[in-house]
Amino acid sequence: CMGAYMKGKNQRKYSFQVVAEKRGNNISKSIEVLTKLSNQKNYDYDKNQVDKIFKYLRGQLDIAEKNFNKPPFKIDFKL
Repeated sequence: CMGAYMKGKNQRKYSFQVVAEKRGNNISKSIEVLTKLSNQKNYDYDKNQVDKIFKYLRGQLDIAEKNFNKPPFKIDFKL
């Protein structure tokens, strides 16, 4: 019975790694595309616009990180 638990746990760890790498690479590619907006030969922007972009992105990262660091929601019921 414990062997099936470890197999399931290992599978979930492997699945997390595979999906996290894929999503991390997708995010990296999106950042590369965003960086192309910095080319002032093609785009005109001001500091306020740039600040808004990065404030938004930092906020999204903060939300994601908080979700990873919160304790699992499990409360044992007792009478």
